[in-house]
Amino acid sequence: MGKTANARRLRTRKSGRNACLIGEKCLPLCTPPLLRYGDDCKCPSATHEEIGQKCLPKCVLPLLRDGEDCKCPSATHEEVDEKCLPKCILPLVRNGDKCKCPSDTHDEVGDKCLPKCTLPLVRNGDECKCPSDTHETVGEKCLPLCKSPLVRNGDDCKCPAATHDVVGDKCLPKCPGIKVRDGENCKCPTTHDEFQGECKPKCTGGSTRNDEGDCKCTGGKEFNPSNICKCPPGKEDVSGVCQPKCAVGATRDAQGVCNCPTGQEVVNGCCKINCGTVATLNPKTKQCLCPYKGQTFNPDGKTCTCPGDQVVIKGCCTVNCGPDAVWDPKKSKCVCNKTGMTYNTDKTCCCPKGQKWTSGKGCQRDCGDVAYLNTRTDQCICNKIGMTFNPDKSCSCPTGQKWSTYGCQLDCGSDATPNSKNTACVCKKAGMVFNIATTSCACDGGKTYSTSQKKCCCPSTMRELSNGSCARRKY
Repeated sequence: MGKTANARRLRTRKSGRNACLIGEKCLPLCTPPLLRYGDDCKCPSATHEEIGQKCLPKCVLPLLRDGEDCKCPSATHEEVDEKCLPKCILPLVRNGDKCKCPSDTHDEVGDKCLPKCTLPLVRNGDECKCPSDTHETVGEKCLPLCKSPLVRNGDDCKCPAATHDVVGDKCLPKCPGIKVRDGENCKCPTTHDEFQGECKPKCTGGSTRNDEGDCKCTGGKEFNPSNICKCPPGKEDVSGVCQPKCAVGATRDAQGVCNCPTGQEVVNGCCKINCGTVATLNPKTKQCLCPYKGQTFNPDGKTCTCPGDQVVIKGCCTVNCGPDAVWDPKKSKCVCNKTGMTYNTDKTCCCPKGQKWTSGKGCQRDCGDVAYLNTRTDQCICNKIGMTFNPDKSCSCPTGQKWSTYGCQLDCGSDATPNSKNTACVCKKAGMVFNIATTSCACDGGKTYSTSQKKCCCPSTMRELSNGSCARRKY
């Protein structure tokens, strides 16, 4: 406001209750928020204008003043935050600068309110459709397109014929009988087994199906009244096979064999100590007693044995000396039954070296088969007269002699024969002389044997002397 207006306001003074003196005039008082500006009452701000006795904000174009309101110049528009916007067409309603559906459950589509599309459907014009061409809209769902030969049936893709089943993208004939679908195959339900193409109830109660398709018990079992495979009376199931029940007191091992406690065996259906036929049972100690002193009971073979290699002799266990000797407790050694024999470590008896047993005579010098014993001299005498007994139990003629039908004679070879006294060898050819070293005959003194004369003769170049020797001839 300028200085002049301020001066005027200062000079203004009241002149009555509803008027004031302005200069030489009395003007009505300005009603707040109006202020005096000369003769006028005006709004204190240039952004407002006086309407009646009020200060109202000036209308912003395109709005125009209509009384106290700022309105759009056209009836087809409405004022929204100092703007003129086209009026909303029902059922749309104003929502700020926009026309929207009155409910959040609807979408604005042109001038329409359509129900919102339910996922996975999306808006496509006035319709809700699936976002992918591989799917189709079924109600409010997106379902994969049915592949031929399948056709849509509600939410499902089904075969056009009721005689077929949907298997993946295929139409396969329905399973026959009680068989159920298993992928592209038909199989029997879990309560049945397939046998030669037919569905038969599963074998229960422990039975198994035989080659004819019937359920039978195995391992010796039989059906009881409840159709359960059980072993007959007196037997029990052992790994699927009926075995006779164990005797009283016996236990069954991992191999299914019934065993009595050690030292016992089954007697009349009960495990009892069996002492066999040799030993007897002591009822107090429950032990098997052997009949002879020193014996020990063998529970495996039910036998009584002496320790080591001892044997029972006269009711006691005694050292086993073999069949040819007996134990001499005084000498603490085995003594041979035959006098003169020596006891060996292999439990045999034999005569001392170089002797042999002769029935009724005992151990005597062994002269072999070609000589006999002279009991008086204890010398071996050869059966053939003239022979000499050798250490190897053989007989032979003295050195330089040999056996003939006449006994031991000089060995004269093939050229000579012994004389009647068996003292010298006589050559068969006259004039020859016997050589002991070579046991042969030859002419002596440079002579040679003449077959025509049948004697030893001097060579033709020599002459025989009176003493029988040969000498060179004189010419």
